[in-house]
Amino acid sequence: MKSDEELTALTIKIIEAGGRILLRKKSEGADWIPKHWYLHAWTNIPAGPDHAVWGQKQNAIEFFNLKWAHTIAPLYGCKVVVAYPEKEEEQ
Repeated sequence: MKSDEELTALTIKIIEAGGRILLRKKSEGADWIPKHWYLHAWTNIPAGPDHAVWGQKQNAIEFFNLKWAHTIAPLYGCKVVVAYPEKEEEQ
């Protein structure tokens, strides 16, 4: 694991580049189900993983700190990911 200072520096770089720190887990089931689920913004984290709400990326809760995200992810059995805005194609 990286030090607190390294995680803080990396968090700042991610935010400056427009990135979003999210928690993601793989979904299982039929092909029509999305491949991944993201911890939903309405999730009450203090209530614990039994009360987690999972949804699509656009509704995901954003973490402002990589250390917190990496601390919480194992409790929910998921991964920390960074999502950047899609680049618009120039015409």
